Order: sequence, then C-alpha cells, then structure tokens
Amino acid sequence: MKCIVKAILINPNKLMLMVLRDNKPTIPHPNYWSLLGGRLEDGEDALTGLKRELKEEISCPTYDFKLVGESIQYGCKKIIYRGKFDEKLENIELYEGQKLCLFDLKDFKKLRIPLSEKRYLLKNIDKILDETK
Repeated sequence: MKCIVKAILINPNKLMLMVLRDNKPTIPHPNYWSLLGGRLEDGEDALTGLKRELKEEISCPTYDFKLVGESIQYGCKKIIYRGKFDEKLENIELYEGQKLCLFDLKDFKKLRIPLSEKRYLLKNIDKILDETK
C-alpha cells in the first residue's frame, strides 16, 4: 500500500504553512493548496521520511514533531504530523510547488485543498488547535 506522510507546520503566530502545488496535469491535485510532505520510500519510517520530504521541498528548519494520526483513504495510508517552524515566510526558499503561504488554522476550509486532506483537518481540527497552545 502506498504511504504518504504530511506535516501540519505551525509558526509561533499559530499560522499553518501550506504549499500551492504545481499546475501540472500529470501530478495529483495540480494547483491545489496542500500540506507539505510526500511519499515514503521503501523501508523508511514515517518521521524520517517526513524530514527528508521537508528538506526536499523547503529551506526551513522544522522541529517538535508530534503524531496527529493516520488514515487510509483511496487505498493510500496517510500519516499526519504536527510540527513547528520559526522562519519568516519571506526567508523560506521553495524547491517544489508554486508558492508558500501562511493560513489561520480556522480558515483552511475556504482553501482549495485535496478533499482527503480537508476531511482529515476538519475531523482533527480540535486536536490540532489544542496542541498548538
């Protein structure tokens, strides 16, 4: 089964970092806002894979990862972590995707994000918000 690991990255102002995916018809969810992360490599544990993916996608130190939960949707296992970062948005270099943006955790519902991520965030928003205090 394919396994994806994603990060809900929160800054000190309690804003969530998301990436606008490339607008390429050959990728899943082109031109959607998404959590950072990606597919695990064979034999890779989730946290190691997440840290590797983040280094491949952004130039920002991240830390204090806590497992939020797991789900299986559309034949794919998704593992979601919450993590922290302190870098200002304008100082973060993006290596994959169109752009980065910060969003209030309560406002993500308005965004065009993959349905599976939106459902997961909606289902777990109280837990995510509680853990950012």
